[in-house]
Amino acid sequence: MKKGFILAVDLGGTNLKIALFDTKCRIKEKVAVSTKGFLSKEGLTQAIINGIARVIRENKLKKQEISGIGLGLPGPIDVEKGIVHFFPNIPGWKEVISKKY
Repeated sequence: MKKGFILAVDLGGTNLKIALFDTKCRIKEKVAVSTKGFLSKEGLTQAIINGIARVIRENKLKKQEISGIGLGLPGPIDVEKGIVHFFPNIPGWKEVISKKY
């Protein structure tokens, strides 16, 4: 199975945007969801997961076809420890430790 599709996730204070790129870096699909309705960290995290799953499902891709997922996050994070130190434009995100999904 050929890999090559890339998912890009941009988390902002107003919107969560997800784009799917093909092997030639052409945008195949874009999805945007307002982040205003997600008052909990868990709800917003689940929205990211659901958005990624939706794009994969709607494009009839298998997870093995995804080469990678890039996350654009609005604040300092510690990737090694899985800690979000602070998102200035998203309330409640301070010293949040990620869980494995």
